[in-house]
Amino acid sequence: MKVALITTVGGLIVAVILQLFYNYILSKIDTLTIDMEDASIRFVDTMVKYNK
Repeated sequence: MKVALITTVGGLIVAVILQLFYNYILSKIDTLTIDMEDASIRFVDTMVKYNK
């Protein structure tokens, strides 16, 4: 019983740490995606402006 509880606690600790890293990476990806979208919108707006 003691071994099962120790492995369960170990698994939970690892899961929490990995969840934090996952959320951090997901946040970075979202930020990068938003920056790329903004840059492409500015690029298209510039192209439209100088094409007239």
